[in-house]
Amino acid sequence: MNRYLMMVKITLLLNCIGNSKKIQMNEAQIKIIRKAKSIVKNGDRVRCRKCPGTLRTFTFSHWDVCWMVSKSGIDDYSPLSIDKINGKEIHLKK
Repeated sequence: MNRYLMMVKITLLLNCIGNSKKIQMNEAQIKIIRKAKSIVKNGDRVRCRKCPGTLRTFTFSHWDVCWMVSKSGIDDYSPLSIDKINGKEIHLKK
């Protein structure tokens, strides 16, 4: 699948799950999400930034399109802001 079609598909999926604004992701963001999906497993303790910029640690449960879902069901954690997994620093933007 070419990259443009993949970005359109992600945009459509995000719009279908209730986001009122169109969300477009660039190639670098898509790579980070793919890398996170290959690394983060069910039960991992993940630390990332959540609006308005506070650090949160949660137990990962599953993926909802491109959002991480916690064990308690909160589904608005972005893999773009992960800085630790199970207490180990991680740099997905490399």
